[in-house]
Amino acid sequence: MCKNLIINKIHLLSKEENIIMVELIGAGLAAGLAAVGAGIGNGFLFGKFIEGVSRQPELESRLKSNAFVLFALVEAVPILAIVISFVILAK
Repeated sequence: MCKNLIINKIHLLSKEENIIMVELIGAGLAAGLAAVGAGIGNGFLFGKFIEGVSRQPELESRLKSNAFVLFALVEAVPILAIVISFVILAK
């Protein structure tokens, strides 16, 4: 029922409104999926960091510095996705 209501409303929109709607959906998906991917990546990253420290505690400082550099690289992706979303919305 809800699906039919949405489909009926889409047909009532003009071409420009449909384009704006698709842009909004695309911007939201870009930011949301990038954030989910970064969360999964950070989970794997720090899981392996903890595993490595538990195996070789003497390498903790070296592993920690590597983990934080990789954390910054992983977190750069959703930041760029948010910027791309803003560019899509600013059009």
